[in-house]
Amino acid sequence: MIALSEAVNQRRTKRGSSWRAPLIFLVIVGLIVGALVWLGPTIANNVRVSEGRLYVGAECSVETQDGTLDLSRDQAKLATTAVALASRGAETPDTSGIDPAVIQRLADGPADDAGPSLRCEAPPLMTYPSKN
Repeated sequence: MIALSEAVNQRRTKRGSSWRAPLIFLVIVGLIVGALVWLGPTIANNVRVSEGRLYVGAECSVETQDGTLDLSRDQAKLATTAVALASRGAETPDTSGIDPAVIQRLADGPADDAGPSLRCEAPPLMTYPSKN
């Protein structure tokens, strides 16, 4: 009876072979690298740094019938300028890089009610020294 309990309580001094730990490490590193390669372009396109702050997501977005379309700030400026010039009958800039649904929504506005169609995230406000 004592011999059995001693045998159960004894620990093996050598655990398995030496190739398992490096293999597990390499599999984990491989999974992480694979995820970064797969998600990298998406992460890089949606992360930006402005004045030391990290922002995730598009700077601007337009709500269309098909859902939300993301725009850069420059694309948003170009689209709003094109819509404003078109409403005056003036020549519009080239907006071929912008989804036509964005231009149409900005020109028509929301279908159900008055309100914004374009939303842009403002950069952090600059702080100015106070005048005493």
